[in-house]
Amino acid sequence: MMVIQTADRKETLIYDKNGKKVEKKLQDYEISKPSQLTIFEFLDEENYSNTVDIFDLVPKFLNRNPRSNTGRLEPIKKYPVIKINGKDLRFQVTITPATIEVENGVFRDLFPTIREEVVELGIRKLAFSGQGKYFDKKAGALFTVTQLHKLLKEHKRGYDKSDIMQAIEVLKKTTIDIKCLDDDAFPRISVNYVSDSYTQTLAAYNKGVNDSKCFVIFNSMVTDSINQKTLRMYNYKMLMQYKNIIADHLHMRITRNMKYAAYNGKENVFRISQSTLERDTNMPIYENYRDNKRQVITALNKMKECGSVEEYWGEDEKEGKKTINTMYYLRISKNFCDEIIQANQKIDNARTPAEKIEHRINILKKQGVL
Repeated sequence: MMVIQTADRKETLIYDKNGKKVEKKLQDYEISKPSQLTIFEFLDEENYSNTVDIFDLVPKFLNRNPRSNTGRLEPIKKYPVIKINGKDLRFQVTITPATIEVENGVFRDLFPTIREEVVELGIRKLAFSGQGKYFDKKAGALFTVTQLHKLLKEHKRGYDKSDIMQAIEVLKKTTIDIKCLDDDAFPRISVNYVSDSYTQTLAAYNKGVNDSKCFVIFNSMVTDSINQKTLRMYNYKMLMQYKNIIADHLHMRITRNMKYAAYNGKENVFRISQSTLERDTNMPIYENYRDNKRQVITALNKMKECGSVEEYWGEDEKEGKKTINTMYYLRISKNFCDEIIQANQKIDNARTPAEKIEHRINILKKQGVL
């Protein structure tokens, strides 16, 4: 066996005598729990988890995988606009699918879909509910498949344990490349959805060994967001009720963008256009505009039903008699507004005195006072 340290010294690669990479086991990692992770835990608030800066605003999950006769799929490119420090920036997001052995000797390319979203958010929920650890200074979660299965089932998003394990494999092998097109100084990011994982084998599962410890190490964007204190609380229980990829995106976007939410007045109205949602999500795009609009209306009705939106309305933009775009106005509920304010307070409480001063200066600069 030989050990090779990577150039950036962030990862140790272990190879056997034949040059094959050896999967690291739990005992191979230096495991810790730094204070910056405990700051964002919800030990007595089971409804909440945290969003990750940038990572949760880019389109990264599909409704379903495209059909392919050969099993091969080409990478998908999207060009979302994300608000960073009050400025709208255009990004190029490239998703390269995972190649998975779906049965003996048969491989297929799989993109992360709603299944993978539910599993990834579930693991993150466990991490922020006391199961979080740092593995070689990278954030992750230590859990059992049974725990994750139970959590998802409690939120009516249950998957078979074999599905959960395959979803983790898809997350581990899918690459997302994020490049800013408006700012050359913005760092280009290329990561897997999760950087490493270890789950029980199918043979162990078939033998009824359901309590084997598993771990998932999140990608560097999650670790950076924890270390830089840019995580943001969101209502995990409510988001799990949507079962709609557009509603999920809107929930994360509202949580991130409505930093000065207030229940009374114009501050609790969030606006977004049909064209923006088509650009910034992986919603299916149809030839008929009515079919695309119907998808958004379905998502908004779901958000209203779940209590995050009190009411919504739309204004169509037309060319002659043809509707070419729609601007939607969402009146955010009191509970949602209160949660956004609570999220702001949680982040502010996590800052050091020096960080608070720096944050206040940045706000005044944006307001033109300084």
